[in-house]
Amino acid sequence: MEFNLKSLDRNWVEGISGQELLARVQSQAKLIQGQDQPLVIDQTDPHDFTVEFFAAVSAGRSIALANPNWGAREREQFDVLLGLGSPPLPGAISSATRLKSGRQAKVILIPTGGTTNGIKLAIHTWETLEVACKGVQQFLGGGAIDSCCVLPLYHVSGLMQLLRAYHSGGYIRFDEDEVEGRCLSYVPTQLRRALLDEKRTQALTTTRVIFVGGAPMPESLAEEARELKLPVMPVYGMTETAAMVAAIPVEDFLADSRAGALPIGDTNIEIDSSGRIRVQSPALFIGYHGGESPDLTRGYLTEDEGYIDEKESATRDGAH
Repeated sequence: MEFNLKSLDRNWVEGISGQELLARVQSQAKLIQGQDQPLVIDQTDPHDFTVEFFAAVSAGRSIALANPNWGAREREQFDVLLGLGSPPLPGAISSATRLKSGRQAKVILIPTGGTTNGIKLAIHTWETLEVACKGVQQFLGGGAIDSCCVLPLYHVSGLMQLLRAYHSGGYIRFDEDEVEGRCLSYVPTQLRRALLDEKRTQALTTTRVIFVGGAPMPESLAEEARELKLPVMPVYGMTETAAMVAAIPVEDFLADSRAGALPIGDTNIEIDSSGRIRVQSPALFIGYHGGESPDLTRGYLTEDEGYIDEKESATRDGAH
């Protein structure tokens, strides 16, 4: 589904009215129209980020997200990948890429990796991110997805919370002041810290769901969450898959420490002969911008190892 500018005109982002959001997006879109280079967004303020992101989508501009906390080395890697201030690298693509349908689409470049292995820019489109949002909405049983986002929007884990609220007709906050009935996305360290605060722990029992991903969740932490009957949903995914593509339903997590993750949406998960997880999904990225891309004909072969259990759910050793 193509982006509809008027769909912004509702009160769905905490701290800014739909009318103000729409006006700012329209004004910004006029300033950035007609340029081919991807628009680099490195805003730390969530409202400024939201305005720039949707203005770029409205103006038909490609987007490249950047971490404002990068050091000089990471920023240099990023600039080289985009061809900023230097000739484009061999293998670099234009700001529009050809979809399987044959038509051209603007791209959304989301960073992954870092100094050790080098930054990569995963190529997504409005369509791949939308189908990922719809898959999570369906997995949760439908309805609006209201979120309290405490992860950075320039990272796939934060960006997808913004887009899930947009596509589902939900509401998004950028704090944890009112979590009742809302979705939270944590990495295990954040959950551990939250459980050190009795008042905070009590508040977590009122959430709709607590997605936990980004790193393996220690079994001691999982057991503590079970004892407290927290609505924890361990998730598995990465930038290349537009965040989560598999998750353990809350009821399974609470009932069985050995429960495996179920595919989200139209995702298919297989285990390669080497034991590595292969993901096939309409939310899968198209390749890497400015660098060598893997063969995605049969899906994306990850570096993670896992197995399919007797219930045909996928389990990754140490995390889900």
